[in-house]
Amino acid sequence: YELGAIRIYTRPEIRMGESKEACEGDTIVILPSVTGGSGEIIYKWTGPDNYSSNFFLWLKNINTQQAGTYHLTVTDTIDCVESKSIDITVNTGPFIAFSPYDTLWAEPGFVLEAGEGAASYLWNTNETTESIIIDSMGNYRVEVTSYADCKSADAVEILWGGDPFYLPNAFTPNGDGLN
Repeated sequence: YELGAIRIYTRPEIRMGESKEACEGDTIVILPSVTGGSGEIIYKWTGPDNYSSNFFLWLKNINTQQAGTYHLTVTDTIDCVESKSIDITVNTGPFIAFSPYDTLWAEPGFVLEAGEGAASYLWNTNETTESIIIDSMGNYRVEVTSYADCKSADAVEILWGGDPFYLPNAFTPNGDGLN
């Protein structure tokens, strides 16, 4: 009968949130806290759009194709493995109704609409409604904030010119849709 020593090792423990929301164009950095384990810890991230990283999750100028579940696997020196996932949601900014146009021809009293369904609106005229009444020619800019706190901004030049019509920012001379 022989007495010996028993050594107990702890598994690595990963601490990070279960989800994260961002607006399109933001940068997300997730640097999880890993405690326990033995020796050096090796990190391996995988995710949508063939994402791979060996230390932290870094998504610069994020877009909707990068939304999804990202998986982190950590391995310590004695091959103890632990895994955890985080769900990333990417919200788009609100659509601005006049965004396809650089210039609008209108008469005084024209109602310029930014679009509906946003949390807030801020025009360069300091108005905070979804539409404004145009009383002079000039450049009108709006910043629209969604309920997810994502922002979109756009501007349009207003010129006087009879019945309102839209002036596209591109055209095809022969009407075939190609320039």
